[in-house]
Amino acid sequence: RDASSPIVNRSLAIRLGSLALVMASIALGVVAWGEDRYDLAIATTMGLTTLSLMHIVAALEVREPTQTVFSRYTLENRRFVQLIGVTLVLTFLVTELNFLQRIFDTVSLTSSQWGICLLGPIVYLAIAETVKLFDRRSHRGTVPAGAGSLTGLARPAPASRSDPWAPRSARTAIRHAPGARRARHHPQPRHHRRL
Repeated sequence: RDASSPIVNRSLAIRLGSLALVMASIALGVVAWGEDRYDLAIATTMGLTTLSLMHIVAALEVREPTQTVFSRYTLENRRFVQLIGVTLVLTFLVTELNFLQRIFDTVSLTSSQWGICLLGPIVYLAIAETVKLFDRRSHRGTVPAGAGSLTGLARPAPASRSDPWAPRSARTAIRHAPGARRARHHPQPRHHRRL
């Protein structure tokens, strides 16, 4: 990517904005559905839970702007997977622990209500994957030389061995790269100032 070009171009901004509107629409739809069948406290709790779960799916989706989330790359970063697991646990605890219920003004949900909340992230995942599929098909074979990703994001710089966010395979490849072992065991000599 050219240094003067924007990190997020117009097409990517439009896509991200459209997906944000989808998330908001689904969450508000769940709230409206819950308020019609239960009370406002249950409805808003269902809306918060649905929105939280959709944000988790969105975090998985944006790791790779064009490729599907159903790949080994999604699980390669152990730290990221652990954070996703912690977020899932916190999303559940917010609706079950009394002191968190008082802070977030939530209530406990039944299994059927949780099922409705799970529909939101499933719908969002289907829409996001469909958009990626059409994006891959429309840009197949049309990427100019030196371009970044198909959606306007630059490809990440090569990972270093000390980068905790880099996939394990990338750090392993760097550690076993030609010359890496020689550089570790034979450091460069220091230049002493001559008097």
